[in-house]
Order: sequence, then structure tokens, then C-alpha cells
Amino acid sequence: MSNELEACLDPVRSEYPALFQEFLLANLLDREDDGLQLGAAGREGWCWVVAQNKLHLWNLKDEKPQYHTFNLLPNGRPYTAQDILIHRRDVSTMCVMAVSSNSTLRYWPTLQSRHHDILLNLNNETTRAIFTAIVQGEERILLLTGVGSVYEIHYLRDNGRLSYKLVASYTQNSGFGVRLTAMFRGNSDIKDKRALRCISVPKNAESEDSALVVLGPGHITVFDESSVQPLFSIAAEELLDLPFGDYFRSRSPAPPTNLRYFLLDITAYKGGLMLLICAVHSMSKAPSFALVYYKSMEELHLQPTWFACCPLANLQLFSANIETSYIDRLSIHVPGDNQASEGIVIIHKTFAQIVQPPADYSWHGLPVNRAVFFPNADRLVGQGSDEKFTYALLAKKGICAVRLLPRGFADQFPPTDKLFGSAQESAKRIFAEHGQMKLANPSLRAFLEAFVEFSATKIKDAKRILARLTEADLCDAVHRFFEELMGKDELFVSKERSISQKLAFRHIVASRIVFFLKKVDAEDTLVRTKCGSFGLLLSRGSSGAAMVTECYEKTAAALALWDWIDADEDHRLMVQYTAEHYAQRHELAERNAYDVFFRNLTAFHQLPTAAVAFVAEQLETSRLATKPVEQVSLLSIACDLLCYFCDAIDRERRKSTCITDPRVVEKWTGGRLSEAIQSMVMMVLKKLDSTVSITSLQRKSAVDQVRRLLFFSLSESITQPEGNEALLLLYNVDERELARDLAERFKDFKILIKIAQACETDRQRKQLVDGWKSKFAADNFDIYLCNYYRTHGMNEELLGENGEQAQHFIEGCEDLRWRRHIMNDEYEKAAQNLLSLGDRTEDKECKENAYVFAKLSAICAGKKRQDLVDLATKKIVDTKSQ
Repeated sequence: MSNELEACLDPVRSEYPALFQEFLLANLLDREDDGLQLGAAGREGWCWVVAQNKLHLWNLKDEKPQYHTFNLLPNGRPYTAQDILIHRRDVSTMCVMAVSSNSTLRYWPTLQSRHHDILLNLNNETTRAIFTAIVQGEERILLLTGVGSVYEIHYLRDNGRLSYKLVASYTQNSGFGVRLTAMFRGNSDIKDKRALRCISVPKNAESEDSALVVLGPGHITVFDESSVQPLFSIAAEELLDLPFGDYFRSRSPAPPTNLRYFLLDITAYKGGLMLLICAVHSMSKAPSFALVYYKSMEELHLQPTWFACCPLANLQLFSANIETSYIDRLSIHVPGDNQASEGIVIIHKTFAQIVQPPADYSWHGLPVNRAVFFPNADRLVGQGSDEKFTYALLAKKGICAVRLLPRGFADQFPPTDKLFGSAQESAKRIFAEHGQMKLANPSLRAFLEAFVEFSATKIKDAKRILARLTEADLCDAVHRFFEELMGKDELFVSKERSISQKLAFRHIVASRIVFFLKKVDAEDTLVRTKCGSFGLLLSRGSSGAAMVTECYEKTAAALALWDWIDADEDHRLMVQYTAEHYAQRHELAERNAYDVFFRNLTAFHQLPTAAVAFVAEQLETSRLATKPVEQVSLLSIACDLLCYFCDAIDRERRKSTCITDPRVVEKWTGGRLSEAIQSMVMMVLKKLDSTVSITSLQRKSAVDQVRRLLFFSLSESITQPEGNEALLLLYNVDERELARDLAERFKDFKILIKIAQACETDRQRKQLVDGWKSKFAADNFDIYLCNYYRTHGMNEELLGENGEQAQHFIEGCEDLRWRRHIMNDEYEKAAQNLLSLGDRTEDKECKENAYVFAKLSAICAGKKRQDLVDLATKKIVDTKSQ
């Protein structure tokens, strides 16, 4: 299933505030991209962006979001998303905080209240990020500085104002306690004290106590709440030498030299730590990126649970010698509850990448690794995660969820469509109208409800809804829906639409339903489940897969033929005459071509057969086509109609999205439809074989049409053709190479033998037959050839065949067996066979001849078998005396 997934940018129906859009247009889109992050999406759906010292805030979950604007303090540098915190104080109150570069914290106790400012004393350290973390079971507000100090900010109960205190710092790691910790924990001497990220994780699986983990490019440091000083620190070299060393040794007998390691980002993952890391070495111009997972903090001193190199989407963006090309340029997200049901998302300013570790955490395994590039003309302005997805905030495209979706989903379910609106809106409209369907029932309602969820990219919800249906109910619901879709042209689309648009919409819906069924793993269910016998579809009563395929292909063929009709007046007249002829024969009130063939597509298969019947009658009666040239033109138009019909179906079958039945079953295009197409081919070939004068261009076009139609009709049969008249006639009109190619492709052995018999020399015939014996050895061409010779009285040709199969076949022919023995100089066997043949035959003359030949054969066998000579002589005398 992982091979059928692709990383996609799924647009969220939420627009940026107008003031921010103006800022983007005026300041960002035409500038060189510096990777500055101006926006973020947080838990509970809150989204914010900053522009010109203004903060804009809204919620993605609101259908009509209310935008809030807050004035920020002047800042020595542009604000980034990490300078902002949206925090829920209690069930009903959201507060906003923003920290400036001069360590001033501005906060709004509620979204509607006035702001308050507080100057923070951070010991001359610059701010890095303000965030929330779960510490000791409580959500706390923390502030991280650029060198890894962590301050806790909390509200005073009496007046609601803020206070703060230092809770973690490895810049103050002196004293006996730290030296004692280093003695037992093995602390590293951290030279690079830069900090990139701080998170809170459980100390171990059994404890509810939490610890703060600060990550920098060259270290990971753990703090306990009981002390401001670090519990322990580990340098990147010490942490990563084991997993990277093992990886490089497995790849090359000579590991790379000059290795340097960097920690790029960290996130909580399933109760442990997931790190994005890289190694720089002499064997590559780009860093080697990897992911490493520690199930608990205790594993930081041991071997990690899982490690895998993670090739990023575009390594040319990263230079091993330029640290700024990868440090603080990549981030990892785990949306939801850190269980990674949507995968681990890596975001760079030019792409997003989704990875998933193997279920058993086998080292170096990475079963899912998909990337999606952001549009070239766009730029990333923010990122973040909520309880469902990871989001990329793009300047032009807007807010997009970074997701793994079924391959092709974006093409089948576009967010916008000029004609029919978004795919999700179309699905909702169909669901809203299901009450008007004559065949509506609870199963159909559940099926359409799942389709709506799927169109909204809620794949898991769609599967959960379908799981409530039995296999029979699912197949029945699909059958009912397609009967409604095919039978009514105005159920899901307005009357004002053109005919072409109505047909296009039905084909689009059918295509989306087929895609939906494949991606929710319903294909096998439809293959093994029979649909009901109600309705007008040819596939009713057969498998659900056959029924879905018929409907999908009919909508494609109908759309293609209507475009063909619109393209030429002669085409329109041809179909209109066919409709009138069909309506008269079947006593229909409608006479219009659309009403007869296109309004109800369940009976659309009548159009090709009706066209063939109409042409056959015209050639016989010459009512409309009185002159030979008019008859040739009529045949050409009718063949063109059938070719468009066949080509449209063939195109759909070549697509990977179609539903296929692996069993050998007759398709809806077999039977009468296939026979009608071959009837048209016969009419064309007979016209070519007649004395009617046609140009070389007309003949070339006719032969091409014949080729396409014959190929299609022969493909639809589940039985091997035998002596196909159209192939034989094609050979007789001097299109021998084409006839032979088709006969070989579809294994019409009878036609092949006739072609061989028509060869001018025995050498040519033998060369052809020997080639077919080798080519069709697995299909028992030898046996078929022998049977053909035998049934057609061609005993001399049969005796001329060599090989084990032919020898075995002739051994079973008593009247020929003795001749083969004589040809092989096996006179003794020939004499015995002839004596036996003479004994069984009743005709006196045949009996006597058999004994005579037996005697001659015995004589040729030599003196050793004088007994056979004497026996044959006695039988001859006895026969004559009777």
C-alpha cells in the first residue's frame, strides 16, 4: 500500500487576513527567499502570521473565521513565528504572548483585552522561542534563549500578571553537584552551546515525571525539574558515532574520514525522542541525513531503538562545508498525539518530506519516504502542526496540510474546477440529492457518506464508514448508485448545462467513484461479490467489478462519441438516422439521438449495434446511399464511429485507476457487441473485394479502421478464435501481412494453416509452419495441426510432419500408423500393424490388401521374421478362399 501513496499539499479552506496578503504582495514574493518564517499553525487549529509589527490570528476550524489583529512592540529584527505563543489559559480563554529581541514580553490575557508588557532579565541572552510544554503533568509556558537557558513564565493568582524564573541553564553548570553528575552520567564538554529546540518528555516509561531536553547542533542536554543545572549532556559526536559508524561500515569496507556530526531538530515521538541528524564527511559534498529514535531518555546512553538514513528530496541544497545550509534549516513535525499516524514530516523552505519508520523498528528500514516540492513561484512563510496534520503556510497557495494521499488523488479530486466546482462540493451535492434516487437505501446512503469523507481527504473516516457494510451491501450500494448515475442525466447536474458538460460530469463522477473504490481497498470485494439482477446494465448479475467497469467505460465512450458527433455534420446525421431507425424498429416515442442513446447510458451499448444494423440495411436497400461512392462514405463514417467507441474504452482500460478482474470473464463489450463490430468489418472488406472503384487513400483509411476494429473485437472474446471469417477475408483482399499478424496475435491456428496452405512453394509453407510450432509450442499448435490435417483428409501432409507430438498423434491413427513405420524403415512393426488392421476390417478387398502389404513388409524385415511372412501368406490364402 505504501507504494500507492504520495506526498501532497492538501489546501485548507482558510484564507490569510487581507492585511497580511497585502504585505506578502508588497514585501515578500518578489524578494530573494531568506527562509524567514512568519507564520505557524498550532494545536487546536489556531493559526497566526506576523507582518510589519502586527500579529494576525484566526482558527482554521472555523467555517467563517474571525480574524484578530494585535500590535507588537518595535523589534530590532523581524518577528518570526517562534516569537509568538497562542496559549489556552482555561477552557474558554485564549491568551496571546509575543517576545521581542530586547527581551520584552507583551501579552494579552484574552483575545479581546488590552496588552501588558514585562521586561525580562535574561542575563544578556537573546530569545530563541516561546512555547508550551507538559511538565509534571501540567502545561507550562517556557522561553528558550539562544544559548539554551529555559525560563518558566506563569500567571500570578492575585492580579493575573506574569512572573518568570530560570528553570534550566547549562551556562551556569559549576559546583560540586554538576561535577558529581558528570562523574556518574559521563557528561560531555559542550563547546557549542547554541540551542535550537526545547521539548518536554517523560523521564522513563514507568514514571510520570518529565524532563526538559534542550537540543543544539553539537549537543543534547537533559534537565531535571529539581535543579537548574543539567542532569547530563551528551555531545553530538558521542551520541551519533555508534549509529552512523555502523551504517558507514555496512556500506563500505573503508569508512569515511573527517567525520563531524550535527543534531538538527528533535520532537517527542511515542513517549520517546525522534531526532533529525546529519553527518559530514570526506566522501560526499552533501551531508548524510538520518533519523534516530530513542524509546526513552535512558537510551541516550545506549544504542537507539531505530536508526535509518533519510535521503532528502534535493541534496544539492545542502553543502557539507556550509553549516548554515542545514543547521536551523530543517524541522520535523509529528502531528496529532505524537503517535505519527500521519507520518513524520520534515520541512525545508523548498519541500516537505513524509517518512514512516518500520513497524518493527528494524535498523536502516524506511518503508515510506515521499517528498513534495513547493511551487517554484511560491515561498514558505510558516509551518506547524495541530492534532491532525502538519501544515505548510505558502505565500500564494495558502495553507496546505502536508499529507500522504493515494497516488493520483490531487488529479481526481481537484480543489477547484471552473465548470463543476471543487470535488468535495460535488460529492456533497450528490450526497444531498441521494433522497431523490429511486434506488436509495441505507447502504447507498452510507456509501455516499464515505465518498464525501474521502473527497475531503478523510481517508480513515471513509474506511470506517464502509467497514460497517457487509460485502454484499457494499456491492449493492455501488450497483444502485451507478444505475442512478447512468440512468438520469439531470440528477446531479443542472438542466442548463450543455449535453457535453452533462456527459463530462457523469464521466468525472464515475472516474472518482472508481478511484475511491480502489483506494479504500474495495476492489477485491467487488471482484468476488455478485451484484443484483435489477436494472438495465449488461453486467447485472455478474461481479461488482464487471458492473463498475461497464459503467465507467460507457461514460467515457459516450463522452468521446458526443464530441465526435459535434465535430462534423455528417457524423451528426449518421447518428440521427441510426436513432430514427432504431426507434422505429423498437417502437420508441423518442426520435432524437440524445434521447435514444445518451440520456440513459445503461443502454448506451445499443448505439454501436444499431449503427451496424442501419448501415447493413442501407447497403441492402440503397435508400439513402444509392451510389457506390455514397456507400463507401457511409461505411467510412460508421467505422469511424465504432473506432472512436473502441478507442475510448481502450484508453480507460490502459489507465492504472481502472478496476480489473483477474479472472477470465467475458466483458460487457463481448458477445453481441463484438459480433456487430465484426459484421461491420465484413461489410467493409466485401466492399474492398468488390469492383467498386476507391482511391488508394480511401483503401488505406479503410484498412486502418479494419485493423483497429478487428483488434478490439478479437480482444473481447474469452475463447480462442478459430477460422475467423474477417481474418480470412482480410487475407483474400491482399492484406496478407495484417491478416497474419492478427491471426498470430490472437492464435487463430485455422487461419494460420490456411495462410500456410496458400504459399506458392513447399519450402515457404514448411518455414511458416515450423516457426509457428516453435512460437506456439505451449499452445499445442502441433496437435492442432495434426487434427486439422486429419479432419480435412490431408493424410500426406500429416505423414510429412515430424516431431514427438506428430509421431504420437499418428500412432493413434491405425490406417496411417503402418505407413509411418515403413517411412521409418520399421518393417517389422509395419507388418504387425497391417496384420492387425486386416483382422479387424470387414471389407474383403481391404482385408486382402492389408495382408498383402503385411507380407511385403515382413519380407523387407529380413529372414529373422519369416514367421510373419508365413502368417501373412496363410491369411491371404484364407481370405481368397472365403
